[in-house]
Amino acid sequence: MRALMPEENPDADPEAQSVSGVRYASVLSGMHKIFPPQDLEQRNALSRSDGYWPYIQKGSDPPKQFTYGEFDVYFFAELLDTAYKIYFNKDDQKAQKDWQSKTFVDIGSGMGRLVLAAAALHPGWKTCRGVELLPGIHKAAQDNLESCRTTTGAQGDEASYTLDASNEETGQQESLALAPIQFTCGSFDDPYVYFGDADCVFVFSSCMSQGLMGSLSKSIGRQCKPGTIVITTEFMLTLEGRIEPVEEDLRVPSGSYKLELVEQIDGWVWLTGGTSTAFIHKVVESLWEDGVGALEPPTLSAEDMCYNAIKDLESGDYMANTESFLRGIYNNMSIHGLPVSWRPKLTNGGW
Repeated sequence: MRALMPEENPDADPEAQSVSGVRYASVLSGMHKIFPPQDLEQRNALSRSDGYWPYIQKGSDPPKQFTYGEFDVYFFAELLDTAYKIYFNKDDQKAQKDWQSKTFVDIGSGMGRLVLAAAALHPGWKTCRGVELLPGIHKAAQDNLESCRTTTGAQGDEASYTLDASNEETGQQESLALAPIQFTCGSFDDPYVYFGDADCVFVFSSCMSQGLMGSLSKSIGRQCKPGTIVITTEFMLTLEGRIEPVEEDLRVPSGSYKLELVEQIDGWVWLTGGTSTAFIHKVVESLWEDGVGALEPPTLSAEDMCYNAIKDLESGDYMANTESFLRGIYNNMSIHGLPVSWRPKLTNGGW
């Protein structure tokens, strides 16, 4: 079988620079060192380690949103520059200075590739963050960031990060400064996974279902402040809707939101067959509140935690073989003489 190998962007301009003055080609060179194109097959396999197998073991197809893919760096860089122009509706020195204080978030950040690229393209950004659902590739993202560590403070609690790259024009090695980077393992659908401070959000949504895009739209409408730029690929967000209350926590805001589709851009992405369409949105109305940051999850009683755990297990949503798992719990509880009323329900009894 032919190994996965990304193709080079035929439209790439080697002279192109970000609005922050960083060459696209240098960032791509740095990406190739951390994410060698010839190792894409291995990265793809890692993404399946904790996302695919529960579904495969049940004989069902994994959801398409678990598909690991790598977006073209040149097209990504162009989209960030377009976001800058839309955000300020102008292009001058004051806008470029203000751009340096912004926060970028990649939803579905995988192994951190685009977060690192964004931090290199715009090293003055306040923060570049990634949100990833799968623990295995989230851990890989943290490891990739650690590979960029260059120096530590005297106490060992401070570090600077750079991206090693090659300048094709001069033939010399260069170190690209990186904006501060953070990675979070969680779901964008979780109201306690915070990205409400984002000024620019990117989502490689080419494999997302219609239902997932609807959930993403509501999460954007719940968390992101008016003016935030949101870039999706292949599918646009739902521009208007209503977000229902979270019954278990009425602190989570509910109500209506409104987005605006500002621009639609085609670019080159090898993974989608050569052409990809990006949709650039702007948040018009949202449930964001000034001064209200991340919500801490409510503290549940032991009874509520046990009840929720049993509900999740019995639903079969989180385990590949829920019945076997529950049977083990049931038998252990029986051996230790715990009351029958405490034991999980089984289809075929305990043993």
